[in-house]
Amino acid sequence: MGKARSKEYENYRVSSAIFLTGFLTTVIVSPTFNYDPINLVKVMILTIGTFFAIGIILANRGLYKLNSKRLIPIYAFGISIVIPLFFAEAPLNQQLWGIFGRNTGALTLLASSLLILASALAIDSKSLAKLVRTIFLLNAFLASYCLVQIAGLDPVPWSQYAPFATLGNVNFLSAILGMFSVVLFVHVVYSNELVVTKLVFTIVMAINIFVMLKTDSIQGPIIFLVGGSFAVLSFAWSKRRRITLALTLLILLPVSTGGIFGLLNQGPLSSIVYQSSNVFRADYMSAAWKTFLSNFITGVGHDSFDGWYRTERGFISAFRTSPLRTTNSAHNIYLDMAANGGIFLFASYLGIVFITLILALNHIKKSKKLDVSYVSILGAWIAFIVQSAISINQIGVSVWGWIFTGVVLGLSVGETNDSDSPKYIYGSDRFKNQRVIKNKAHMLSAKSITFALVFALIGLLATLPPLLADSRYKTAMTARNLDELIRVAEMPGVTAFHLSTMIDLARRNNLEPPAIELSTKLISNFPREFFGWNVRMTFTTLADDLRREAYLRAKEIDPYFYCADVDPSESFLTEFDRLPLSKKYELARWWGLIPFTENQLPSNADWLVKLYPQVKQKASTFCGS
Repeated sequence: MGKARSKEYENYRVSSAIFLTGFLTTVIVSPTFNYDPINLVKVMILTIGTFFAIGIILANRGLYKLNSKRLIPIYAFGISIVIPLFFAEAPLNQQLWGIFGRNTGALTLLASSLLILASALAIDSKSLAKLVRTIFLLNAFLASYCLVQIAGLDPVPWSQYAPFATLGNVNFLSAILGMFSVVLFVHVVYSNELVVTKLVFTIVMAINIFVMLKTDSIQGPIIFLVGGSFAVLSFAWSKRRRITLALTLLILLPVSTGGIFGLLNQGPLSSIVYQSSNVFRADYMSAAWKTFLSNFITGVGHDSFDGWYRTERGFISAFRTSPLRTTNSAHNIYLDMAANGGIFLFASYLGIVFITLILALNHIKKSKKLDVSYVSILGAWIAFIVQSAISINQIGVSVWGWIFTGVVLGLSVGETNDSDSPKYIYGSDRFKNQRVIKNKAHMLSAKSITFALVFALIGLLATLPPLLADSRYKTAMTARNLDELIRVAEMPGVTAFHLSTMIDLARRNNLEPPAIELSTKLISNFPREFFGWNVRMTFTTLADDLRREAYLRAKEIDPYFYCADVDPSESFLTEFDRLPLSKKYELARWWGLIPFTENQLPSNADWLVKLYPQVKQKASTFCGS
């Protein structure tokens, strides 16, 4: 068998593993088995599937250009993941597996880098039709499930009822539908697909838009507009259609400008795109940037921004609504990389993005005829990198962003022939040829099987500890079995969240000794967990010097923690009085002391004199909450 034919078969095997991994990672949930029904099982599938694909590549490494220069940023990113594990102060188990409800620790980042690498090496132009078919099937599943949720017929007893499919949050669902809609849009408008295929794609895209509007999340519509517009501009540039190019830019520029101002509650589009959460996201991003600057080299540790947000958020962010409003994410993937991993992780991730973008633009410039499937994936990738600037690194969504990154990086180097790409997603001769390849490539060699299974087993073993700990936690918490929970507390993979809820359960049952014991474990394993220090001040049987230590440590983590002060209101007002007049006005608007529609600072401070008694009263409510 020739080397070219062997690589074709191996590409088919690896790409099949990648697409199946992406599909299962997005759809799989474990509401019966786990307390966190979303993230832990997604990490497991992502890691097993990615390691399996990498195993096949390593078994046949002679077929792949592993030393290609375009892969250097991926290798740099992988190396940068290791640095915080050794030098950042966050606990190693938290860095490795991530915090509860996110699980975007070093293991997930490693899987993401390997997924980008495998996609860049093995997904060729002949695989694009299969990729689009996978996206369509996944999109159809998610949209159908959302319609079931909207109708109130969801068979899964989630803790909340909303159209979020298998992603746990309407913003994540909106984002992935926005990305997939770009793929459908490009094929409907620019491909030579069969009319039936275009009609089905149009129907699914219409359902996507309906569901996105139902979620009331602007992420999906925004990135759909951005990714779709990029695709239109790409085809207009490639085909030298100057009128289309000019008209698109003429429409896009004022809309995008209005959208940016609208996010800031300015201009005619503010009623559409502005949400109060935009301001909160700005608070989170600002604190993440300060955290990055304070921990420039190593970051604070993977998935550990939660322990630093209170420290860096500032007075305005702390009291805009309530000091209880905190976050464990910058709501910006790039800033999360910076704050958690430091300059090397931040720079290497940006390097992947910028090199991929430059190669893609160069490919568009040089190509006489752009492949529709390639542009659809490129548009979806553009949507992902924009979404990354306004959202959280949710595994079920990001898995496709990582695959798209590898695909664009791999196909944008001028080594592919657009004529190799299938002209039709369904029903073409090339689709039949893919079935022939499938029939001949379905059996892996003994070496490939060994490598793939060994790597998959490593992935399974690496992801099991937090999954099993969370499962036992759910069983014990459902039974309110404190003795079993204390045993669970000793398991690897237990997070600060698990320990905190165990302490809370013991306190509610007036069992202070085990609560103290658990709090000691919490502050020992997770020194920057604010709850651990805060709760120790409430234990009446704890020695005074230990309670004093807890107070000082809590104040160090959260400088605006006034509730344990002798006079919390006085501490609050002292800091409030130091603010510039404009910042005082901003807070007064957020507290409802001034109508939110009045955003023009008065020329004098008479308004503050009148409102000051209410400000004092407001100060006393923060600790009461």
